[in-house]
Amino acid sequence: MVRGDPLQRLPPRAYLAGRTFLLRAKTTLDLEALKAQLVLAGYSNVQQVMSPGEFAVRGGLVDLYPTGSAVPYRLDLIGDEIETIRTFDVDTQRSIYPVSEIRMLPAREFPLDEEGRAQFRKCFRERFEGDPSKSRVYKDVSNGVAPAGVEAYLPLFFDSTATIFDYLPPGTRTVIHGDVPEAAQGFWRDLKSRYDLLHGDRDRPLLEPRELYLPVEDLFVSLKGFESLRVDEPLAALPLPGIEVDRRHVEPLRLLKRFVEPFDGRTLIVAEGAGRRETLSQFFAEHDFHPVLVDDWTRFLESAHPVAMTYGPVSAGFVLPD
Repeated sequence: MVRGDPLQRLPPRAYLAGRTFLLRAKTTLDLEALKAQLVLAGYSNVQQVMSPGEFAVRGGLVDLYPTGSAVPYRLDLIGDEIETIRTFDVDTQRSIYPVSEIRMLPAREFPLDEEGRAQFRKCFRERFEGDPSKSRVYKDVSNGVAPAGVEAYLPLFFDSTATIFDYLPPGTRTVIHGDVPEAAQGFWRDLKSRYDLLHGDRDRPLLEPRELYLPVEDLFVSLKGFESLRVDEPLAALPLPGIEVDRRHVEPLRLLKRFVEPFDGRTLIVAEGAGRRETLSQFFAEHDFHPVLVDDWTRFLESAHPVAMTYGPVSAGFVLPD
C-alpha cells in the first residue's frame, strides 16, 4: 500500500546523526552540556515533562521525553554520575521500571537554531516572490517559533533532503501490498490538485510537490535496490468494536474486558514498543487484567495463551475470522 509516508522527503541523515546521542546508566554526565545539547536538538525546557520533545531538570533529577518514545525517562544523578535511568508515568509522575540506556533523537525534523533559521530565510526568498515579511510562516520561523504545518517547508531548512530509502540498511526487504502504482498515482493526483488550488496563497505559499515528495517513477527506481515481497491477496480482516480504555471511568477496562471475555478465539494486544508494553501491563494488572507477555507474533501463534500482549508496528486493531 502507498500513502504519503514512503514518498515524503526527510531531513538528511547527517542532521539526525549530529543530533542523536546516547545516555547510559553508571556513566558520568556533564549536566550543562546535556542541557545545551537538548536545546540544540530542539527539546523544550519545561517545569514538568508531559509530551515528547520536552525535558526538565530538578536538582539531581533529569526528566526526558525522547521523540518517538512511548514513555518518558528519569535520570537520577549522584554528583556527575547517572545512578539510574527509569521510565515514569506522565500522569502520576511515578517511576515504573529501570533501563540501562536511552537513545535521544532530535525533537524536530528541522533545525530552529540561528543557522537553520538563516537557511530557511534564504531558501524562502529564493522560492517565493514578493515581500517575505508578509508571510506568517516566514515571521514565525525567523523568531524561532515552529508554526503549525511547518513540516511542509522542510526542504527550506537544508541544502538537500533524503528519502526513507536513504535510511534503510542494506538487506532490507520491502513488502508491496495491492496496486501500488495506482495508489501512488492517486496520491500524486491529489497533491497536484491541492497545489493548483492553494499555491497562490501569499501568507502560506506552497512548495512544488516534487520538493516534498518522491515522484512515482523515482519510487520504483528506489525500490529496485531492495528485495521485495509482493502480497496480492487481501487480508480477510474485520474491524474491532469499541474497546477504548477510559482512565476516568471507575472501570477503565470495561469495554476491553467485555470484548475479550466472551470472544470465541484468542486475543493479542500490540503496544507501540517494549517500554509501552511494560507500562500497559502494569496498568492492566492494577485492574485485574493479566495478558501473558510474548516476544512477537510467532511466539503468540506457537503458544496456547488465550490473551497475550506484545509490541510492534500495528496502526489499527482487527479481527481475523479464521
